[in-house]
Amino acid sequence: LGTAATAGDAMVFYSVATIIGVYGKRLLEKKDPVLKKYLLREKEIRESILKQLAKHKDSQTARDREKTVREEWRLVCLALSCYGSEDGVDEV
Repeated sequence: LGTAATAGDAMVFYSVATIIGVYGKRLLEKKDPVLKKYLLREKEIRESILKQLAKHKDSQTARDREKTVREEWRLVCLALSCYGSEDGVDEV
């Protein structure tokens, strides 16, 4: 059981165990408001970083960093999806 998200041309697969391991089963199950606030802030930070990295597409280092940050962003968005559709994944 898992959740897939596309990252560019590659398919990234996050198991439910990965999401639970990172953010905590009980916090996700009870839809902890503090965790939600944290996840929303982390999503915002990742989106800001991605916007900055988009300005440096000609740099291999920036492209590599963008890939990593996009994967982190997707994991945060998948965790947010536990809170309902209003906080789901919006493409960046």
